[in-house]
Amino acid sequence: MSRIVFLLLIPIGLFIIIICVMQIYTNSIIREVKSAFYCPDFYVADQLYDPEKDPDLYANQKVNYIIYKNDTDNPNIFAHFNVTSHSEKTMYLDEVNIDLEIYRVFTWHNFKKGTLWLRYSLVVTDDNDDIITGSWRVPVRLSIERVDGVWLTTSIYESP
Repeated sequence: MSRIVFLLLIPIGLFIIIICVMQIYTNSIIREVKSAFYCPDFYVADQLYDPEKDPDLYANQKVNYIIYKNDTDNPNIFAHFNVTSHSEKTMYLDEVNIDLEIYRVFTWHNFKKGTLWLRYSLVVTDDNDDIITGSWRVPVRLSIERVDGVWLTTSIYESP
């Protein structure tokens, strides 16, 4: 009887080890998502960028504007999760407080492509602790692919 239990525990143990390795193997993506929230740059989609229409909009020396190609096949994580670019009120990171929590829910991949599910909560407050914007327990699915040894995000689905 103990031999049967032992033989059953081997594949279960191997499966758990593989799941743990899959989770740890994608830490670089979690770090990149976290960096995107704290990025001080303003991301502007190329189809919206028109300095001739409103030259004063891009004249602010305090801000580094990054023009990016809005590509659904290769989304820009920094443009998607950037706090300063998506606020209704223009924010500068030195003028706000960011409270961010990111949880990896699950990862499944074959070490070349796969999916990473995460959940984040974000609260942005001003110096008076008044909430500027916030999102709580937002589920996100990232399709990922490993290219030349680096994990890339190929699609982002964030629940509305």
